[in-house]
Amino acid sequence: MTLFDTTIEQVQSYTRDARAKQHADTVMAAIHGAALRGQSSVTVKDVSPQEIIELSSLGFTLDPISGGQWISWDEK
Repeated sequence: MTLFDTTIEQVQSYTRDARAKQHADTVMAAIHGAALRGQSSVTVKDVSPQEIIELSSLGFTLDPISGGQWISWDEK
């Protein structure tokens, strides 16, 4: 694909996907960091509905709070 063949929709889609991946990486880094500190929960802002579904399917408990999600897990 050349620059001149790229449509605005493709650019927007790519940008949206890149932001979503970056945010998902940030959420997982927050969870990992909290677990390393011995915590069993973390608060994260702007968790998308898709991230909620994916985190729930991985066994995390999510509860909405003002401005974000409280994410907790069982330490095993």
